[in-house]
Amino acid sequence: MSKGKSHISYIIDLMWPELEGDAAIHALETSIYRLRKIIKDKKFIEYQGQIVNIKTSNCYVDLWDIQE
Repeated sequence: MSKGKSHISYIIDLMWPELEGDAAIHALETSIYRLRKIIKDKKFIEYQGQIVNIKTSNCYVDLWDIQE
């Protein structure tokens, strides 16, 4: 997992390895939609093209420290 930005195929392979094509993309888009609703900040998770970006200034993921 890279800090903040990830390609959608990487996320889909981790989260929904059994899904392919449109079903996998739909699962990702649904999850992003639900997270945005819970967090109440639509800009916290950006999804453009093939990249998902999390604003790292507002969150902490300990895995990122281990990888550095």
